[in-house]
Amino acid sequence: METFNTGWFSNPFKTGFKSVAEVVGVYCLLLTRSTGVDCTDLPFCFVVEIRSIRHTPVLEIPQGKLRGVESPTDGHWMYLAIPYASIRRRFQDPRTAPRWTGTLNALDATIQCTQYIDLLDLPIGQEDCLYLNVHAPGRRNLNFNKTLPVMVFIHGGGFYWGSGTPLIYDPAPLVDKGLIVVTFNYRLGAFGFLCLGVREAPGNTGLKDIVSALRWVQRNIRYFGGDPGTVTVFGESAGAVAVSHLMLAPTARGLFHRAIMQSGTALSPFALNYDPLKRASYVAGNLGYRTKDPYELLQIFLNASALTVAFESEFPKGQPRNPFARFTFTPCLEQPLTKTKPFITKPPLDILKSRNFNKVPIIIGCNDKEGLLYAGQYDELELKKLDDNFGSVIPNNLFFNSSETKDSVVNEIRHFYFKDKPIDRSTIENLADYFSDTLFIYPTYAKSQILLQKTDIHVYNYLFKYDSSRNLVKKLLGLENYCGASHTDDLFYLFQPTVLWLLPTSKKDATMVHRMTTLWSEFARTGDPTPPQSAFPIKWEKSIASNLKYYVLDKNIEMGPTPYPDRMQFWERIYERCGPAAGSDHPTPAAGIHDAMFFPRPTLCGLLTRL
Repeated sequence: METFNTGWFSNPFKTGFKSVAEVVGVYCLLLTRSTGVDCTDLPFCFVVEIRSIRHTPVLEIPQGKLRGVESPTDGHWMYLAIPYASIRRRFQDPRTAPRWTGTLNALDATIQCTQYIDLLDLPIGQEDCLYLNVHAPGRRNLNFNKTLPVMVFIHGGGFYWGSGTPLIYDPAPLVDKGLIVVTFNYRLGAFGFLCLGVREAPGNTGLKDIVSALRWVQRNIRYFGGDPGTVTVFGESAGAVAVSHLMLAPTARGLFHRAIMQSGTALSPFALNYDPLKRASYVAGNLGYRTKDPYELLQIFLNASALTVAFESEFPKGQPRNPFARFTFTPCLEQPLTKTKPFITKPPLDILKSRNFNKVPIIIGCNDKEGLLYAGQYDELELKKLDDNFGSVIPNNLFFNSSETKDSVVNEIRHFYFKDKPIDRSTIENLADYFSDTLFIYPTYAKSQILLQKTDIHVYNYLFKYDSSRNLVKKLLGLENYCGASHTDDLFYLFQPTVLWLLPTSKKDATMVHRMTTLWSEFARTGDPTPPQSAFPIKWEKSIASNLKYYVLDKNIEMGPTPYPDRMQFWERIYERCGPAAGSDHPTPAAGIHDAMFFPRPTLCGLLTRL
């Protein structure tokens, strides 16, 4: 297996992009290793020096012997690109990873599953991509006298983009708290979520990869000093949706003991593909075929090269943007087929109401201005188009039995958020609130309410509002004049990726990093996020059915009631009338792959905003 000495860099040289240089430079190296593109030919990249590395002692696990690398900055031990499963055939369930001979040099930080990179208009990655990374405290726990709690992170990226690379998701601040942290890749796009309703492509292979990673942790994490009986899964955005789906999946039962969902649940509009054959047919059309027959579609996707499938799964160029129709392939409800083990076959809402799911303590929350990521990218022309056709950007999990009903609901939604004002630059914050509520805040609220009404599990709600220099999305989009935390802004108070080498960390930022990592790690350790005898300014109280309590993470921490109650009640009324349960007889969701507005290919900031 070829490996690279990557990931632990000395300070890079700046070359003019300032805050984005640290992002793009690392990705430049990553793309060079993955695609062969010469980094020095790209004007937005800078040069990095690679430090000499120090190997960890050799470990032996059932698959074979391996050695990792010791971080030069904090002494943590990192075992990178360990195979946790294998892929026998496209669109099929993962298989057990084979043993290897000799000693595996677990050093490669660059492996990614096949995906499309917007910035370069280029598909990258490989189909042989089911690898994970184990991060451990290092020599201080060399004798492993006491096993440590384990946190398993599921990356976001809309189920079509991203990886578990430490170039972005270096969990050093969490490992500092005495944890073992695992990150990993899972299949993306069509390779992970082509759902044709046939045995050869039943769907949700990406989610089944995640289950395989959790099984690997159960079998092997003790060799790294981790406790397989204290495993917390956590994820952000699509990763949080995956965590939420894991709670509903019988095949994941017993593989984890706590869960954290950051900005996403199984009730989010992008959590399910309501018309998977239509999506597959759309991509087949890009490949030059016109069919909706599942077996014909299967052959089309099997015969095309992986990079071609990734490239042609991208959306029409030059079209206005719509976050509800952003992703071609996402989780689906599988058909009960013989000789298959489905991940999920019933709607998430039905499973939650049945009480038949994995009941574990949870932390669940989101950021206060999630929607700035989407609203902030509209230009004047796109805002005018949106003003003229607001009905094209309503949640795709609303269903209507007539055009009159749809028009009435669209007008009701528009008036609630904009009153009689036009949708333009002056109402960007209104638009951001609309996207925040529909994509993240209301689904989080709704899932919390159902869990508290139907079960006795502990639910800890939070709202992240902290706004400072590590809120990278706002910085890259030029939205620093708006208060609050955009989508993904919370990530960099838990992770210390290579891309932050040049960003200064203020005393206040360091305090927030300490607070978040302490809360998350204490929850992983005990199931209660507030440390005993805590010096924290306030205890994080769990919610109860009659009273959701939110831990507000801001410059001053406080416990508060449900945020934006009028907005939450508004969406409760809308979903009672038009949601998936009410719309079971309505097969067509509000926004589809053909009839919605789409995101155009982004600028440099797109690299970070898909993390």
